[in-house]
Amino acid sequence: MLRQILMNSTQMMGKKFEDQKYRYLFFYPTYFFTTETAEFLRVAYSQIKQINFKSVRDELIKFPEGKVNFQTSDFQCLGDLLLRVNDIDSNDVDKLEEDKETIDKIIEEDEDEEENTTNPKDRVFRIHYPDNTPITFFFMGLDPGRVPAKKKPSDTQSWVMPTLLSLVLPLVFDVKVIVSESPIPIHTSAIDFPETVFLDAPHQTLALLTKKKALRRNHILPTLQRLIAAYTIHLDVNSSTKDYYNWGALTGMVRDLETSSLYVFDFLNRWLRKQDKLDITPYGRREIYFAFYKYFEPNGGSMSQAIELVKLYRNFYRAKSRSAKSNAILKPIEVAARTLIETRKSGNLYNSKEALSEVVASEVAALMQRVHNRNAEGKPTLVFLDGKWRRALSPEQEREQIAEFASYFVNNLFFSEYKGDRTRLTGKQLNLLKSVCEFLYRREDDLEKAQSKVTEEEPEELISEEVISEDDNTN
Repeated sequence: MLRQILMNSTQMMGKKFEDQKYRYLFFYPTYFFTTETAEFLRVAYSQIKQINFKSVRDELIKFPEGKVNFQTSDFQCLGDLLLRVNDIDSNDVDKLEEDKETIDKIIEEDEDEEENTTNPKDRVFRIHYPDNTPITFFFMGLDPGRVPAKKKPSDTQSWVMPTLLSLVLPLVFDVKVIVSESPIPIHTSAIDFPETVFLDAPHQTLALLTKKKALRRNHILPTLQRLIAAYTIHLDVNSSTKDYYNWGALTGMVRDLETSSLYVFDFLNRWLRKQDKLDITPYGRREIYFAFYKYFEPNGGSMSQAIELVKLYRNFYRAKSRSAKSNAILKPIEVAARTLIETRKSGNLYNSKEALSEVVASEVAALMQRVHNRNAEGKPTLVFLDGKWRRALSPEQEREQIAEFASYFVNNLFFSEYKGDRTRLTGKQLNLLKSVCEFLYRREDDLEKAQSKVTEEEPEELISEEVISEDDNTN
């Protein structure tokens, strides 16, 4: 019967209706609806609309400042979910105990919304109950949203916004939510299922992002944070002029993230390549993507090797400027990887870890010699002392630091992580490592600049190769 009502409301029948790929949300009280909460939800239910994800993203993420506002209070204040006071009578306002300041804010936002409305058509299907009818659950159907002409919505797209709403609404209204392809509720009461959110046979892409089909209250916020992070990265990488949201491409991106959370930084570089007027990623976006990475991997375990590599080679090598391109930043990584690949031609000559570490160290030392002679891009690490910029390391210290970097690259990365497989130092594996190392290098530059008390700008190269003394270096 519900399905028939929906078909009548959309004026579509049979296959044409099925192609619309409606997904249905069912709301149940966490415990029970009181008179006040039932009235509150009734008003909210009548106003819930198909949310525009771009507006949600812009409200929660401030790219220039590098701020991500993904806490429960931020979701509770989303503009698309604020009640419009002109749809609530005066008695209801008293029941909801809204303070005057909040009401004035909502009225002002509602007036702005009415002035800026470009699509007044309500694309959410809902059943309108009589005002005096007790309600034990609410029901609504969501279409997948707009698609380019002559295209049908994808299965992925049909689950994108229903999944988002199912995670946001329990934080706002204290309800349980079920999302399903079927207009027939799979449970008649909240007592029938202990979880707060239940996704009934979601698309595999959304199942990978949410990790679980049934979520208890304490799992909702981290899941929602991960979901919005993925949606935002998707728009940065896969949006196009013909299909801004292009949700069908979300599947491939989520599959990469499932392979490794470090793909977050590869996607950041893909976004940069789409920008005509930028050579490096802005500070704010770097900080936001670092926050995104933490949502996918809170302990940051898979980043540990890249952190150590960058730390080791920054001890002796730096790009000439903070705005240098990636190839200048990643010189030691590229030299080490290329050297290991080329040793394959030498047969059994370089089979041991010690021999490979030595040959990598010699090639990186040769790079640094060219840097000192100004025959290669880059510069040695500098330190500001006694009013001058000087080389941070003596030649002997530099060789020691290079040997330590080479040993870590060979033993910890090549043998422990890559199992001695040289093919993993080419293609995707190497590109992923370089993306992470570039991000970490630039982030270290940001932190170093923020913490530095030196007002004199670091030069791109030294006029003289003056080195700090052993005593100064020890101190």
